[in-house]
Amino acid sequence: MTHPPYPGTPAAPDALPPPPQGQPAAVVSTHGLAVGAALTAIVVTVIEVVEVPLAWAAQDAYLDAADAGTSSLDVLTAYDFVGLPWVFAMIASFVVTCMWLYRVRTNVELTRREVHHARSKGWVWGGWIVPVVALWFPFQIVRDVTQPLRQALSIGLLGWWWAFWLLTTFSSQIGPQLTGFGEIDTSAVRILGLTEGVNAVLTIVALILWLVIIRRIDQQRAERP
Repeated sequence: MTHPPYPGTPAAPDALPPPPQGQPAAVVSTHGLAVGAALTAIVVTVIEVVEVPLAWAAQDAYLDAADAGTSSLDVLTAYDFVGLPWVFAMIASFVVTCMWLYRVRTNVELTRREVHHARSKGWVWGGWIVPVVALWFPFQIVRDVTQPLRQALSIGLLGWWWAFWLLTTFSSQIGPQLTGFGEIDTSAVRILGLTEGVNAVLTIVALILWLVIIRRIDQQRAERP
C-alpha cells in the first residue's frame, strides 16, 4: 500500500522498476558507517563540552583586558583556538553521516519501494548545507528513511532530536560573537561562559537523541536487510 505524500511536499516520484528477475536487491551493510556517524557526533559534542571551562577562563581574561583598557584583539586564550578542531570535527561528522544516510536511503529504495521520499537522494548531502532549506530538509530525509521503523522509532523522537539540533546550531554561533573585534563589550562578555554552558547542555541532549536514532536504524536494518 502506497503512503500518501506528506502535507506540503511534492508528489511522489514514479515507482522504481523492480530488479531483474532472479537478481536480489543489492543491499549494502551500513553498520560501519552508522558507528562512524555516532563516533563523529560524539567527538563534536566532546569539543562543545570542553569549550565550557575554556569559555569561563576566556571570560575572565576579556574582562581583565576591558579593565586595562585594551582591545579584544590583544587577548588570546585557549577558547579562541578550540574553534578549529570543532570545524574539522563537524566536517568529518557531515561526510560520514551523509554517507551513512545515503546508503540507508539506497537500501530503503531497494527493499521498501512503497515508501515515499519527500526529497530526491541528492538532498541527503545538499540538505544540510544549502541555506534556508537546511532548517527542515535533513529532518525530512531522516524521517522518510525511518518510515519502515515507525513501531520502533516514533515521529516524536525525531521531532525532539531535530528541535535540539536546530537549537544547538544557533546557540553554538552566539559565543564567538560575544567577544567582539575591537572594543570589549563587558555586558556581552559576562555571559560567555553561561552561553557556552547552555550550548553544551543542548548539544548533549541532541547527541543522546541522535544516538538512539542511529542505534535503532542500525538494529532494524540488521534484522531486516
